[in-house]
Amino acid sequence: MVPVSRVAGVLGVSWHTAHGGFVRVADQAGIVVTDPAEVVEVAGAAQAGPPAEAGTEPAAGETGAKPRRSVSGPLPEVSVLGLDDHRRGSPRWHRDPDSGRWVTDADRWQTVLIDSVGGHGLLGVVEGRTSGPVTGWILDQPAAWRAAIWAVTIDMSTVYKAAARAALPHAVLVVDPFHVAQLANKAVGDVRRRVTHRLRRRRGRATDPEYQIKKLLLRGPATLTPAGREKILTTLAVLGGTACFEIGTAWRAKNLLLDLLALSPTRTGLATCRTDIDRALTRFFEFCATVGATVPELVTLAETISGWRVEITGAILHGLSNAAAEGVNRLAKLVYWVAFGLRNVANQQRRARYTASRSTPRLRHALALTGRSGLPGSGWP
Repeated sequence: MVPVSRVAGVLGVSWHTAHGGFVRVADQAGIVVTDPAEVVEVAGAAQAGPPAEAGTEPAAGETGAKPRRSVSGPLPEVSVLGLDDHRRGSPRWHRDPDSGRWVTDADRWQTVLIDSVGGHGLLGVVEGRTSGPVTGWILDQPAAWRAAIWAVTIDMSTVYKAAARAALPHAVLVVDPFHVAQLANKAVGDVRRRVTHRLRRRRGRATDPEYQIKKLLLRGPATLTPAGREKILTTLAVLGGTACFEIGTAWRAKNLLLDLLALSPTRTGLATCRTDIDRALTRFFEFCATVGATVPELVTLAETISGWRVEITGAILHGLSNAAAEGVNRLAKLVYWVAFGLRNVANQQRRARYTASRSTPRLRHALALTGRSGLPGSGWP
C-alpha cells in the first residue's frame, strides 16, 4: 500500500480521481464500508442522520438500539472466527465546559474479526472494543454463516468472551496459548522485581545476580540449555533464603504451565486427550496451592488460569491459537503507518480490509484493472 497522493502523482490525476478508482476496485473485491459517522442504526434499520453527540449514543446491548459498525459484502464460509483489537490512533480529549473534566472525543479502539484457519484474513471491523458491537456484527450475518463457525479464538479478554458466548453459544471458545505463556512470564518478572526491591530498596541493575538471569528465567523448559539451567540454579543458591525460594518457585510454576501448553498437537504432532491436559493442570494447581501458596503472584496466576481453564483446554485439545488475528493486526497497522494515520474511519477501514482481507492478491488485481502488469521494467513504481 502506498499513499493516494503518490499514486495520483504517478498517474497524473487528482487525489479524488485516484481515491475514487481505489474505492471502485475495493467494491469489486467485496470490500464495502459504511462510515459510522454518517449512519445511525436504530431498531435494526439504518437511518441517515447527523452523528450523535458525545455521551448520547445508546450503550451497547440496550434494547431498541444497535451499535455502529462497518458493513461488508458477502463473507466467505468460516469455521474458526478470531477476535482481536487494535488502536486506530492516539486518543484525543477535550474539556467539558460544564464539569471542567477532560473527556474523550471518540473511542480510538477497533475490534477486528478474522478467519483464523481458512486464510480469508480480515472479515470485518467494529468501532470500539465492547461486547455489544461485536455481538451485533456477528448476529447481523446469515444464520447459516454463523452455524458453520465451530470455534472462536480470543485473547484472555472477558469482553470478547461475553460477545462470543452471546452471539455463538454453540461454538467452542479458545484462548490463545501465547497469552497464557505471556501471563506466566509476567508473574516470574513480577516476583523477581519485588524481590529486588525488598533486598536493595531500588530497581534492578545489571550487576544484580537475579537481574543477570532474567532472560533465562523466561526460557521454556525445552529451549533452556543445561548451561542455562545450571546458571539459574547457581544464582538462586547465591541469593539464598526467601529470595531463592520465591524466584525459584515462580520459575517452577511457569515451567509447569508451559508443560501444559506443550501438549498441543501443533507442538507434538500427535493428538492429545483431556486426561493428559487435566493431569498437567492438576500438577500446576497443586504446586501453586502448596509450595507457592505464600507467593502472591502465583496465587493470582493460579486464580486467573482457573477462570480460563475451559478455554485453555479447548486451545490445547484442538491446537488452535489467535496467531492469524495478530498477523492481520500487523498488516492493518502497517497500512496506518504508511499513511501516517487516517482521519476518515471509512477510508481507513477500506484500506486495511483491502490489504488484509481474504487471500486475493490485491495489488496484482489493482494493477490488472489499470492495465499495468506491475512487473519490473513495466514502468510501474
